[in-house]
Amino acid sequence: MSGRASFLGSLGAAAAALLLGGCAQRPETVAAAPVNEAQYYGWNCPELRGELGRLDRTLADLYAEQRQTRNDDAIGYVFALAPLATMSGGDLRHQIALRKGEHEAARQAAARRCHAARF
Repeated sequence: MSGRASFLGSLGAAAAALLLGGCAQRPETVAAAPVNEAQYYGWNCPELRGELGRLDRTLADLYAEQRQTRNDDAIGYVFALAPLATMSGGDLRHQIALRKGEHEAARQAAARRCHAARF
C-alpha cells in the first residue's frame, strides 16, 4: 500500500507543479523591464506626478486582469488540462513589466527633479 500511496503522492506533486508552472505569472513577481529615465526629460513635477498616478491606475488594472488570467488558467487545467487563458493571449506579464519599468523611471525622474515631494 505504501508504494501506491507514494505513487499517488508523486502524481499529485507532478500535477501541482504542472498546474502552477503553466499558469500565468503572479503580477507581483513580474520584474520591471529596463526603461530609460530620459523619456521623462523636460517633464515638470506636476506632469511627473500625473504620470505616476496614471501608471499606478494602469498597473492596478493589469494586476487585476493578470490575476483573472491565473484563475482562468487553473479552471482550464481542471477541464481541459491546459492553461487556456494564457494560450489565448491573456497573459499580460510583458505589459506589466513595461509599465513597472516606466513607473520606476518616472519615479526616479521625479525624485531627482522634485525635491520637495516624496515619491
